[in-house]
Amino acid sequence: PEGPLPLQGGGDVLRSPYHGFELRRPGPRWVTAQHVDGPPAVVELARQDHAAVAVIRLLTPRPEQSLEGFVKDQAQLVADNLGTGRPEPRPATLGGRAGYELAYEARGVLGQRAGRCAVIYTKHGDRVFCLALVAAADADPSAAQELQALREGLKFSEQPPSK
Repeated sequence: PEGPLPLQGGGDVLRSPYHGFELRRPGPRWVTAQHVDGPPAVVELARQDHAAVAVIRLLTPRPEQSLEGFVKDQAQLVADNLGTGRPEPRPATLGGRAGYELAYEARGVLGQRAGRCAVIYTKHGDRVFCLALVAAADADPSAAQELQALREGLKFSEQPPSK
């Protein structure tokens, strides 16, 4: 199913057995957010001060499309929709899996505020797992540190789900 499902866990660890991953909330000021702009998300976390958000989506590539091709299409969408230069995909890892990252700065990525974005993509069964990490350009340095901790704390189950 699209969109959020109940998360399991205690304290700062959140698990989605259906989608096959777990992550660690960076701290008590991070809350599960209501829907932000864009397609339905599996998880949306936000800092209570609105200085940073993390969004997980599972996206469907075109049939036979490679992960690299998918990420290049996403980079073009960033350029077209945000009026910024086309970010160049670069190799990255997420939860121990190979993937690609798009990094860019743009206005309007966090409400009307300018922000810095890192979006990491990796294969997850027959879908693409997308972790978007966004910090307001004027956020204190702890926002970027907390987003990095969230990224480093993400883990996948052995068997990813299928559609």
